[in-house]
Amino acid sequence: MKGIIPAGGSGKFFNAVEDLDNKKDINKISFKNKKILKLMKVHQPSPNASLYEKYQCVLDYVSGMTDNFAVTLNME
Repeated sequence: MKGIIPAGGSGKFFNAVEDLDNKKDINKISFKNKKILKLMKVHQPSPNASLYEKYQCVLDYVSGMTDNFAVTLNME
């Protein structure tokens, strides 16, 4: 499952959780990925969660977005 990143803006979220999964510490990931994860607020995955659980957090966050919010977020 690792390395399977969908096209589009949601791919940035999957890259961020893969970085977190590889480094196991939010303080060791890149500034960009840390910022992306902070956007997720309550959906932000725990560094100790499995990669599958981290992907589920991203899917929960992205599926809860309205179309307008997703477009606006992708433009930022």
